[in-house]
Amino acid sequence: MSAVLRRESLRLARDIALANLAVPFAGAVDVAVAGRLGDPAPLAAVHAGATLASALLFLFGFLRMGTTGPVAVAAGAGDCARVRGHLVRSLVLAGLLAVPVVLSTLVLLGPPAGLFAPDPVMAAELRAYLGARLPGFPAQLALFTLQGWFLGLGDARTPLRLVGLHAAVNAALDVLLAVGLGLGATGIGAATAGADLAACGLGLALARRRTGPGAGWREALRERAALAELLRVNRDLFVRNVALQSVFLALPLVAGRLGTEALAANAVLLQVFTFSSYGLDAFAFAAETMVGRAVGRGDPEAVRSAARIALEHALATAALAAVAVWALADLWIPLFTDLPEIRARAADLVPLATLVPLAAAPAFALDGIFAGAVRSRELRETMLVAALTFFLAAAVLVPLLGHPGLWGAFLLFLAARSLQLALRFRTLTAAHATAPAPSPAQDA
Repeated sequence: MSAVLRRESLRLARDIALANLAVPFAGAVDVAVAGRLGDPAPLAAVHAGATLASALLFLFGFLRMGTTGPVAVAAGAGDCARVRGHLVRSLVLAGLLAVPVVLSTLVLLGPPAGLFAPDPVMAAELRAYLGARLPGFPAQLALFTLQGWFLGLGDARTPLRLVGLHAAVNAALDVLLAVGLGLGATGIGAATAGADLAACGLGLALARRRTGPGAGWREALRERAALAELLRVNRDLFVRNVALQSVFLALPLVAGRLGTEALAANAVLLQVFTFSSYGLDAFAFAAETMVGRAVGRGDPEAVRSAARIALEHALATAALAAVAVWALADLWIPLFTDLPEIRARAADLVPLATLVPLAAAPAFALDGIFAGAVRSRELRETMLVAALTFFLAAAVLVPLLGHPGLWGAFLLFLAARSLQLALRFRTLTAAHATAPAPSPAQDA
């Protein structure tokens, strides 16, 4: 069994990692095109607008995680009606959540835009970019759900196709609209919206092919217990995402108070976390699928095996990343900056940065394990405690140690996530050693 699960984990993780790597490609193309428009205002506006849009959409990324686990459990149990029902209910939830996303963006298009773009020309470009992206936000939320649904079925290739289509359409429309038609930041925003809609359209078509016509929309929406479960799980994951985002928003704010050099060095060093997270996320997503299906089958041995394999692969990935960070620091730091003072500042913190993948690996893997078992409450509670740990540690360590203290607080945040989930892992495996697969009404 372990050999089969190991191959399955690697297969899923390969496609997920490729999809993860393709995501920043669209942003890189946007920046590259904006940087060649002959005016710094569009480039600055696209960067600021993309950052705001990413921060807003990240809060609703729980739609993917909140779909994968329940669908995997239903698929493992062989319950096709529940698999279809989860898709319907999650898409409806995504549509409802699009309303506050759109309203929040409309608010940003008003006076608040001036907070992110003090220059009037840049503020106008920022409003133009966000306004053009606005039609794609509902499609992006639906894409979160569709990606989670396909992953729950053990299909990581389709999400890769969707991301690939998104990147290709975005690049083509960037050139056509921003350069060819001279629409500038408006064209770049419209290109991203067009890519969102194209990928969403393909995803819906492929999902319809899987479910067949008449996927039971009315029946799915009448299942009150399943609707209540959907809302509970996604509520927990939303709170988790808010806590997680608060930490990552605090990192540049605290570093900025330590000076420009500290903030710049932070931007360089956080690339370690960004790139290592691509691999760690891949195995976490694979764990969601494998653990969920094992739970659905009521197979406690498969639950334990899938969890063990996820942890092994995550730790191996983290070890390779840590070695690369340490041994190749003289190569990767200059890739991000040619300023001697920033290079020196970043080099001083390489020992702490080396520990980041190692501290993060168990947290990523265990996140996937608990999400696959639909244990959203544990994910919420542990993230809240970990975020509190970060802020308390930063309040103590930063005044004492300065910049190293901030990274020490970040490491404690990652370690707190890992430790809490590890302590609760025994309870999870014990529950599935005796309990049947959870129904939609159970607090799985």
